Amino acid sequence: MRNQRDDEIPQLFLFSQLLLGVSKNEAKYGTTGTALKFWSVWQEDVDAELAPLVNRPLTTVQKDRMFGDRNAPVRAYFEQLEQQPREVTPQDRTLYSLCRPERLLDLMFNFTLFDAGDKKVARYQQFFCIKKILQRIRQYEAMHTRMRKPLPNASFFGFPGPPSTRKEKNTINKFGGLIDTYTIRQAVDDKAVVPLLYEGRDVEQQVDRKTIDRWFDQLTVNLTPELPATRCCYPSDGDFLMD
Repeated sequence: MRNQRDDEIPQLFLFSQLLLGVSKNEAKYGTTGTALKFWSVWQEDVDAELAPLVNRPLTTVQKDRMFGDRNAPVRAYFEQLEQQPREVTPQDRTLYSLCRPERLLDLMFNFTLFDAGDKKVARYQQFFCIKKILQRIRQYEAMHTRMRKPLPNASFFGFPGPPSTRKEKNTINKFGGLIDTYTIRQAVDDKAVVPLLYEGRDVEQQVDRKTIDRWFDQLTVNLTPELPATRCCYPSDGDFLMD
């Protein structure tokens, strides 16, 4: 981040397409000029295919190239570590998900753009949603008549923000089926939105009998004597709480 500033070496990043900040237990990505708050975590379930790769031993030729003229104990130390199975880390997932050749080229050519002069790269949910849309382009029968009339051969896709299902309206059925989802829980985990928390409150509810009786007497002063007897039918505090 610091090296991209004008008083540092911004020229080094002119042709960079993808920037990564990685450690064993954390990894984020962005592109040239991405503000710190917009660096994102890539979420993708790749452990099943990645685990055999991270536990595959290096060949002798690879080890010779890697260690070169280093002391023999250094090589022996890492060869000992190699004998022990290890778990897939966030660093592994991010490097595999973003930097394998076919994925990196796809991100560069199809998912990186300039918006008002700012270079932007897609987040994982945008990437996978577009991929699924492209795979499922087809004609839907349940379309709105006014949209289908001028565009009879078009495919329609909706990106609903509010709840997609209501009693009188179902956006999913309107557009012909659900392609992909990005839930509130996922957005909170990605820190794209803040959590919405509800807190219950205990509101005191009391029946002020004296005030009610005084008001009742004022309203019924000119009525027959039998009506004031209905005061006994007022609900109690417990009745209000039960409701």
